[in-house]
Amino acid sequence: MVARLSIKPDLVLERSGGVAAVADTKYKLLDENGKIPNADAYQLVTYCARLGLVEGHLIYAGDNRASYSFTVIGTGLRLHVHAVDLRAAVEVIETQVRDIGEAIATLAGTNARAS
Repeated sequence: MVARLSIKPDLVLERSGGVAAVADTKYKLLDENGKIPNADAYQLVTYCARLGLVEGHLIYAGDNRASYSFTVIGTGLRLHVHAVDLRAAVEVIETQVRDIGEAIATLAGTNARAS
């Protein structure tokens, strides 16, 4: 059988030979209410399902007040939305990126689905 769809997340964190976390970066702004497009959530849900994870991360350009998490009804998947304020000073951007990386690494310890 020929594979018809390849899954290529932007960021994958591996630990002990397995995938511990997945994140997708979006080079667009969140809307004025900080909401994400459904298509972005669908994409991340697909990554989580394929990689056997219960949590995933979306990273947008925006401001820090936009960071939040939610559970996708009927799936048990929890999606985390992060934002990096690209209008900020470089040092502030670096801190925001580091904080997001630390949040992803912290949550990665409990991210695998039970088999």
